[in-house]
Amino acid sequence: MEMNDLLFIYRLTVTLFIFSFASYYDIKKREVNDLIWLIYVALTLPISFILGDEWNLVIAFIPCFIFGAVLYYVFKFGGADAKAIWCLAIALPDFPYETMFVKPLIFPLSIAFNAVIISIFYIFVNIYNNIKKYIKDRKLFDQNLPLKVKIMLFLFSQKLSKDEYFRSNFYIPSLINGKYNLKQDIREIDYNKKEYITEWYEKAQPFLVYILIAIPITILFGDLSMTFVSIFMKH
Repeated sequence: MEMNDLLFIYRLTVTLFIFSFASYYDIKKREVNDLIWLIYVALTLPISFILGDEWNLVIAFIPCFIFGAVLYYVFKFGGADAKAIWCLAIALPDFPYETMFVKPLIFPLSIAFNAVIISIFYIFVNIYNNIKKYIKDRKLFDQNLPLKVKIMLFLFSQKLSKDEYFRSNFYIPSLINGKYNLKQDIREIDYNKKEYITEWYEKAQPFLVYILIAIPITILFGDLSMTFVSIFMKH
């Protein structure tokens, strides 16, 4: 095994360990100490200089920095999510091997895109829970809401009783004064201050878990978004 292969295995091992550790805190607290990301960078950044790979590092970091910033400032993701993508670009700037489908052009960015795709599947969890609620109560919407609001609630939120809400964590009200709450900023929410103000809630997702899942998926299958695009173009 060549030195490049050994160094990639080292980078990947550190990455999986760091993201496993960070995912644990993301699940438990929805926040991650910045020290974890500093340790991650310290353990992986020197490899790019050892390999003389600084140019690939720059090429990977710039779009990942922009994507992370967009997630944070536009889509209001947590700060740890943006930092994770930035650090991922430093730790794994490229992938020198083949994949089953479309090979990532920018490896860390493909991981981030794949994580977003994987996170969408949480919609099916909401659908399942809301169908169960409807079967149990024979009723889902207690208010005369517009159809588009009902669809958004059914897909992106869960109907919770007061007891269910206080037994659970990290839920954000989806309905404020009969309108879908699009202005919520999870970074400003104190999850310890619980207040049952509606029946509909959206659960803040641990995005770092999705990134962790996306790493081996990207290694095996490549860029899922580009794969879907190529399949669509062929048809």
